[in-house]
Amino acid sequence: MDISQAKTFLTVVELRNFKKAAEKLFVTQSTVSARIKSLEEQLGCTLFIRNKAGVTLTAAAEKFERHAQSIVQLWDHAKKEVVQTEELTPSLTIGARFGLWEPLLMDWLMDIRSQLPNTVINARIGTASSLIQKLHNGTMDICLVYTPYTNKGLRLKKLFEEKFVLVSGNPEPRSIDEESYMYVHWGSEFARKHKLHFPDFTYSKMSANLGVLAQNLLLRTGLMGYLPYRTIQNEIAIGTLHIMEDAPVLTLPVYMVYSETIEETVFERVSDSLEVHTKDLNMPFG
Repeated sequence: MDISQAKTFLTVVELRNFKKAAEKLFVTQSTVSARIKSLEEQLGCTLFIRNKAGVTLTAAAEKFERHAQSIVQLWDHAKKEVVQTEELTPSLTIGARFGLWEPLLMDWLMDIRSQLPNTVINARIGTASSLIQKLHNGTMDICLVYTPYTNKGLRLKKLFEEKFVLVSGNPEPRSIDEESYMYVHWGSEFARKHKLHFPDFTYSKMSANLGVLAQNLLLRTGLMGYLPYRTIQNEIAIGTLHIMEDAPVLTLPVYMVYSETIEETVFERVSDSLEVHTKDLNMPFG
């Protein structure tokens, strides 16, 4: 299999149509068909079922998609490293889970940029699993996540305890139910702790998986939901958001996960800078 086949496969997966994929890739439809046919022969399975609307993914295609993405990412990363080696330009790829970039890591990123002016900085955002996978396949150097699910071949450094508080745009105390509560997805460990404190909770009629989106929805709807205290202190101070005083505070550890291959002097600068920007976050809540 060559990289053009992997890219063609992913484009067909995205567009669900051979003709549209050909237009996006600036090749003929017959070229797309030939690449997919060759890929299917190499894998020994059918990847797409054609129909009037376009194509449908088979179970094999759904399984292969993740591997194809890794192949393309590795190829792109290899090309960048070769170019940067030729140009003697070092690079650093940093990722963080949704909700951790703003506002904390934006300041950290600017500090790193000033300390490493000759280094190409690549900032990425994603789920914890996707970021850890990139560390494993060598396309990322450092990432920040809540409670990493694996540390095999990687190093961990605990930074601080993220404190999640139950807040609302409406100051009136209420009980958590499907009508008044919006569940915000903060990962599997948050879900486990949430279940311990609210064993009778089943579902809410509104949910969100991005902190900024959840905050805006809470402000506009008057619903309740859990948000990181560090991101909403200003809103609490001016009275646009209100802490539900009797609700438990849920905490998750934030870790820096990093590759063992990162250059030591670069890591020391990055790590020291991050410590400066997170030192006040371990203070007691209140």
